[in-house]
Parts: sequence; structure tokens; C-alpha cells
Amino acid sequence: MVLLSALVLLLLLALLCHAAPMDPGAASSSSGARPPNPPGIQDLDYYYQYFGHDPNLRTLTNEELETHLNTLIHYEGTPLLFTDADDETKVKHTLKHYGNAWLVDPPTLEKHPRFQYRHIQNVMENNDEVLQHRASGTRGIQEYAEAALKFKSKHGDNALYLRYGRPFAQREDPEILGLGMPKIIKKLPFGRYKVPDLGKKKGNIYDLEKTGILHLRNTLDQHNYLRGYDSKNRLLGFALDKDGTVLFEELGQYHPRV
Repeated sequence: MVLLSALVLLLLLALLCHAAPMDPGAASSSSGARPPNPPGIQDLDYYYQYFGHDPNLRTLTNEELETHLNTLIHYEGTPLLFTDADDETKVKHTLKHYGNAWLVDPPTLEKHPRFQYRHIQNVMENNDEVLQHRASGTRGIQEYAEAALKFKSKHGDNALYLRYGRPFAQREDPEILGLGMPKIIKKLPFGRYKVPDLGKKKGNIYDLEKTGILHLRNTLDQHNYLRGYDSKNRLLGFALDKDGTVLFEELGQYHPRV
């Protein structure tokens, strides 16, 4: 009986020793390894070495183009795209429409601790359109990109596109019956454009997360101001300065009616 038990024990040990080893891929999947980039997402090295013109790029419809233009961050009038969020197709359409763009690579633990950026521009060379790259720039673009990402993290995408997005046109001075004010009237306070006082404005308050960006931007462009609340019910105010610059102000908490 003892001999039989010993044989059974030896058999069990042999089976355990020959068990299939654990799949190393299964272990690495939970080890914090960096996941692959989403489809179309590329880094700065790719844009420098491999990116080029696409003769087969689909033409956007008018509606698609409006959405594209109004969901771009701009730095001093030039589109700014983040390589970890904006895919290659968006970069191509931006270049097709604007002719130039800033590409910003946010800092990562795996690659580099600071923002990296590159300016790309369409130029003519021997009757051919080629891409010109410029890695140098001002410190201002790094500070701008950092501020934009922090603002997005706090208030969401649509608030970002209102404050940091496509530039608005210069504001016009008041008119009388469609005619411009006489010069002598323009020298008076009521004869010049006045920035709306967000603290005194009434009217619609928009859910920035649920309202379309085209409607939000058209409203701001038409009325020169807009009020809305973000996902944390913070009441935000946007107003246009004389030159079209977007002014921003936090107006406290908002309690929407249920």
C-alpha cells in the first residue's frame, strides 16, 4: 500500500514538471508596457522621415471641412496638432487647407521628458510641391501647448476649441442703419466696439459637452460672448476682444435645472 502511494506521488510530480509554462505575453500584458498607438497616430520621427503628400486624399464635404477647421487648435494663426491625439489623416487635411502646421509631441516617460515640436510647410521646389521641416521655434509654443492641454483636461474639448481654436475675425464698430459711425462719434465710448461684460450678461447657458462645436462657435461669433458649463458644472464665460481674441472667465458654479 505504501509502495502504491509512493508511485502515485511520483507520477503527480512528473506531471507538474512537464506542465506547459505560462505564456510570457500574458505576464507582460499587465506589466505596464506601453500600448500600441491607435490607428493613424504617429510620432514626430515618422512625420520627419516618412510623411509626404497624398495625391489620393479624399476631398472633405463642406460640413466635414467646417467641423475639421473648427476642431483645430491654433497658435498665432497656425494650426497646432498633437501627435498623440490627431491622426495622420487630420494632419494631411490641415496641410491641404492651410499649407502649414505645428506638430507637437507631448512628453512621455518612454521617449522624452519635454514637449517637442516641428513646423511643417508646403513649399515649391523645381515646380514640385514638397514639405519643408523646421524644428526650431520659440518657447512660446511650448507654454501655449501646455496651457491648452491643461485647459482641455479641466474643461473639455469644446471649451478648448472655443478658447484656443480657429481665430475669430476682428469685431466691427456699431453701425446706424447699416452705415458706419462718423469719425467724431467713433471717438465717443458708445461709438466703438465694447467687450461684453460676462458678469452682467443673461440669456442662454449651454451644456458645452452636449452642444455641437459649430453651434457654439457661431453663437460666440454672432453675439460676441457665450456662457456655458462644463462636465463639473463650472460656469464658463467666453467673450471676443476687438481684434477677435477670445477672453475667458470662470463665473462660479452652475446648477442646471433638472
